[in-house]
Amino acid sequence: MLLKLLQIFQNKKRLLWDRQYRLGQWDVLWSSIEEQRFQALVDTTRPYMDGAAILDIGCGEGILIPKLDKIYKSYLGIDISKVAVRRAGKYKDEIHRFLCRDMERYMPKGRYDVVIFNECLNYSKDPIGLMNRIRNKLNLGGIIAVSLFENSATIRTVEEIEAKFNCIDKRVTSNNRGTWHCLILQ
Repeated sequence: MLLKLLQIFQNKKRLLWDRQYRLGQWDVLWSSIEEQRFQALVDTTRPYMDGAAILDIGCGEGILIPKLDKIYKSYLGIDISKVAVRRAGKYKDEIHRFLCRDMERYMPKGRYDVVIFNECLNYSKDPIGLMNRIRNKLNLGGIIAVSLFENSATIRTVEEIEAKFNCIDKRVTSNNRGTWHCLILQ
């Protein structure tokens, strides 16, 4: 019974995200106003990308792929939205793969050098628990890259992350939509 309720909740969550993508509610992410915050994430991860296996959790439509230098060996993007994953499929090739998965339940099979949480930890019930679970899938010397929009809840999350992880780089960017924190963690 409990498993059935969990499946119903997961489907409702997925349907909500699918609807938002279909209605274009996330199209603003492709606008030039978002460039500065994405560039901060790209710039801070660049030193770790050479030959890296990348896991992009909450990849959406694959928005980071055109911005990344293609020096990595593999990229796996996961997102809860089937619509977003289908759209990200335009980048699918021998290096880039995409899966429709809920980050709360997903456990990677492989190991990764770079794990990206771009604007998705704020949707997690337990962001620190999620990050700890995924940290166990990092290769030696691997990093976790986090980008979070600033609000009262995410400020607490950023503080908790900084207390529990080794923060080796941090950038803060702002535009007329708000402020973002980009953290590189080991």
